[in-house]
Amino acid sequence: DYNDAEAIAEACLQGRIRSVPPKTQEEQDRQSFHRIRRQLINEQTRLINQQVKEDEVYQRLMSIPGFGPVVSSVFRNWLGDGRQFRRGRDVSAGRPGDCPAPTQYGGVSRCCWGSPKRGTKCCGHY
Repeated sequence: DYNDAEAIAEACLQGRIRSVPPKTQEEQDRQSFHRIRRQLINEQTRLINQQVKEDEVYQRLMSIPGFGPVVSSVFRNWLGDGRQFRRGRDVSAGRPGDCPAPTQYGGVSRCCWGSPKRGTKCCGHY
């Protein structure tokens, strides 16, 4: 309003307001990119939370320590109905990166189920 404009003009005349250079096109583009990214993340989170509320399987997965809405959703989508696995142990062996850290035996690096690594991506440890 008028009072705000008058106060801003007075502050400018007295030197209490520093001028700020306008953003370049590149800076504006980066700012827009981050704004759009933030909006997409918020939309994704909203959709996942809505999906989790509606499904009993997601609720059971979320009762596992460390399983939140996102991890439950990713795990359920990866697992499907689970019929491709004979036992729970096969599920854990099929998930790269979910196994314990590799160990060293006599200077030979071995992954969690005992086979030598030899540069393969057998369990997500490189």
